[in-house]
Amino acid sequence: MPYNKKCERAFKMLVEDKNEINIRIKKLENSEEYGFALLIHFIRIEAALKILRYGQYIKEGWPDTLKFLTANWAPLRDLKNIDPIKYKSIIGSGGSSLREKRNQIAHEGCNINEKEYGEFSQIAGWALEKLIDRLPPRHELRKKAGHITQIPKAKI
Repeated sequence: MPYNKKCERAFKMLVEDKNEINIRIKKLENSEEYGFALLIHFIRIEAALKILRYGQYIKEGWPDTLKFLTANWAPLRDLKNIDPIKYKSIIGSGGSSLREKRNQIAHEGCNINEKEYGEFSQIAGWALEKLIDRLPPRHELRKKAGHITQIPKAKI
């Protein structure tokens, strides 16, 4: 299976475009568009989770949804073990997690206040840092996907 271009875009967003995205988030914060800023935070977490999943199950292709998320999956289990309260604030159910708030913003058009945004953005930053630390190098994923072949030996 060839290396998935969505993986490349996810890496680009997390690594190369990090400063541009932070500027975009800051502009949204300054405009008091906290819901949209929070969506960007969640999109970055989602990208990291999908890269991690893709790296583990590359033959299954790029995961277009987050249906693979379970508390027993190593990256999430580790977040939960480090800080169960922050973990629940990101992935938990019941309307009080970042994931649930993202759904409310995206599907119901709700907005959030500055205080709520501050709490969620701090937790999102923590989770993203932990997930990015786990990301495999791009070149390893490309190689695993068969995208990069061995360099032929020079003829002497």
